[in-house]
Amino acid sequence: MGTVKQCLAMKAMLQNPATVETQTSSLKHLWANAKAAYKNERWQEAESAYRQILLENPDNEYANAGLGWVYFKWNKALLAKGRAAMEVVRRNIWKWLALRNDKTDVLYGLMLVQAKTLADNGILTMHIFLQWWDLANLQPDHWKKWTNDQKITFDSIAVQVIRIAAKEVTKDPGVCSSDLSVTASWVDMALANDPENLWLIYYKGKLLLKLDRAKEAVNYFKSVVQQKLREGWAWHYLAEAMEESSDELTLACACKAVAESPADKSLRMRFHLARLLVKAQYFEEAKALIECMHTIAADYAVQMPKEVEEIKRHAWYANTDPSDDIENWIKKRGTEALGIFTAHLPWEQGCVGKTFVNAKQKTRVTIVLKEGDTIAVSANAFGLRKMKEGDPIELKKEADSSGKVSVLELRKRSGSRWDFAATAEAVVAGFNKKKNGVHFVGFTEAATEMPSMFYCPLSTAKNKLGLGDIVRLRFVPGEKNFVFSVTNLNKEASDKLLKKIHSTVNFIAPNRSFGMLDNEVFLSNTILANHQDITEESTISGQAVLNFNRKKNVWGWALLKIDAVENHR
Repeated sequence: MGTVKQCLAMKAMLQNPATVETQTSSLKHLWANAKAAYKNERWQEAESAYRQILLENPDNEYANAGLGWVYFKWNKALLAKGRAAMEVVRRNIWKWLALRNDKTDVLYGLMLVQAKTLADNGILTMHIFLQWWDLANLQPDHWKKWTNDQKITFDSIAVQVIRIAAKEVTKDPGVCSSDLSVTASWVDMALANDPENLWLIYYKGKLLLKLDRAKEAVNYFKSVVQQKLREGWAWHYLAEAMEESSDELTLACACKAVAESPADKSLRMRFHLARLLVKAQYFEEAKALIECMHTIAADYAVQMPKEVEEIKRHAWYANTDPSDDIENWIKKRGTEALGIFTAHLPWEQGCVGKTFVNAKQKTRVTIVLKEGDTIAVSANAFGLRKMKEGDPIELKKEADSSGKVSVLELRKRSGSRWDFAATAEAVVAGFNKKKNGVHFVGFTEAATEMPSMFYCPLSTAKNKLGLGDIVRLRFVPGEKNFVFSVTNLNKEASDKLLKKIHSTVNFIAPNRSFGMLDNEVFLSNTILANHQDITEESTISGQAVLNFNRKKNVWGWALLKIDAVENHR
């Protein structure tokens, strides 16, 4: 970061006129010592020399700049040694802050990076440091995101340090309101530069909660929940923010928080829910929940919130029988919370498709919509592991600004397996060896004169397939015609799909990328590569299949199988 600027700055500092001005011999000696010590990485000597120069002339810009670079280079060497030397780095940074430096200089940003390293290790309190560093000094470069060698993009240094500061103050129970307000203004500054940053939105919500501005926090946590629908902590903060405005909906959000959280990490959320249940006079459910909390605490050896005992001392607790199946009750009430985000969305019909494991080794389920579109959903969501391929479902989905589709709700619906499927009679037209898939061409029951193209993994077929085989397809009509069933048929293919040919080669491209027979049957590069004996003097007997030319957007015929090649010379 700023390497060229660093070099130029150092050159200017070391070659400055002040080092050669005619002054006292002792001062000239100090300048020489400072310069030599810096070049030889004797950092304490360099610091001492620059400090003595500054005693005589505190405003000397070269001495201030020189000492600043001493601290930076010294810190860099210390940080390479690990955590053990970080306390010295912290002292150096604070000493640097006291210097009279140009706050727009590249060094100012470099020291911010070092401060972040200390904060990441718990050695420096970022929100205090930033008040001295003064974010008004941020430069355009400080707001630029950066990408590492693995093509992973990271937040800008400005956003990173503001996030650290926000995390510090929101976790500190004794933080003063002025620190909260200042940090909130920093987050606003960061959001102006990176408005879609989820964690900035999250911390702005938390800061508003700590400032007792819960109503303002609601929309921030709604934005977080929209991206983290399966995260209990997101629902928990939304419930906290909504507590003043809507008892029943707040209760639903608190239930959703518990339902989406692992039992051993849910005690604080369960206590919040218990408190809301008591407030709404759901005493039977509240008691059942508290008893469940005791079981969880014992099973996972985690500590119960002390405030639970205060609830148990109320008169109603001893006189109330706990409700049955509190976990199911919580789950059911939690589904009501989704209405905050989905009330305006229509229910769309679909069926459960195939289960697969993606590149990240996550088990996913393909959902096939009635229109033929497909969506991949986590197998752990919406009870999908209990459903079977073809089961009828309905869902609500929404796309974000980038076009990424998220399923917000999904449930079973009435209907039969694959109840919106269509049927087609087709012929095997080719194989994709790289993707282990198979191509078909055929006619659907709904369009007996207009052919269609189909594709599916080979694993979809019940039996082994060969070129020219006639099959029955069951599929979901759509742009990609989602095929979920392939059945071999023991019959001849229609001459609309497959025909015998006996024809002479009319043309072969010089690079053998394609060719044509004299009856306008297309020769693919695969056929030509596998049959080097084919020339423009050849006569070919075989089978041609109906084929769609994507470049010309027309249907025609393509050679599928060769029975014989005759060469005439």
